Amino acid sequence: MAPQDSRDHLTYLVTLGLDANSFMQLQSWRERYLPPTRNIVPPHITLFHKLTPSETIPDLLRTTARRFGKIKIRFAELERFSRGFCIRVESPLLARLRGILARELYPTLTAQDRIPFRPHVTLLNKTSRAEAEAALVRLQAEWTPWDGKGTGLLLFRYCGGPWEPVAEYPFKPSRKK
Repeated sequence: MAPQDSRDHLTYLVTLGLDANSFMQLQSWRERYLPPTRNIVPPHITLFHKLTPSETIPDLLRTTARRFGKIKIRFAELERFSRGFCIRVESPLLARLRGILARELYPTLTAQDRIPFRPHVTLLNKTSRAEAEAALVRLQAEWTPWDGKGTGLLLFRYCGGPWEPVAEYPFKPSRKK
């Protein structure tokens, strides 16, 4: 095991909270396809992979989340990558939300968080190509796209593998008087 970087506790991740039905379906597939030693974080759609914590991040997430109602997301299709596969997610409103946050956070974003946003949920990674292909074929036999909901923004602290929950910012539009 690689030594933990002493700065790891200074790293935040931001993900999209998922409706209960989508979360349970994704978790069941992760339990089926990811070895237990690799299945150490919940199913997620990452908005930002590595943010340096600051006092402004929680306020930005809270304020932005209040501007949005639940976000419709489409779990559109299975997608291969070199040693695994994921579910590609489609949602124009999620892309808009992520763009708003990215503009505010841009000076502090890493190169990984500056590339174009491609929302997805990883179901299997870092395995052999043959194992990934066999698992993908099994899942394709039962695959049907579905619609879910994004329920809020989740802030985590990276802990060298597992993530520590920091805060949840539910979507709830402001009431205008």
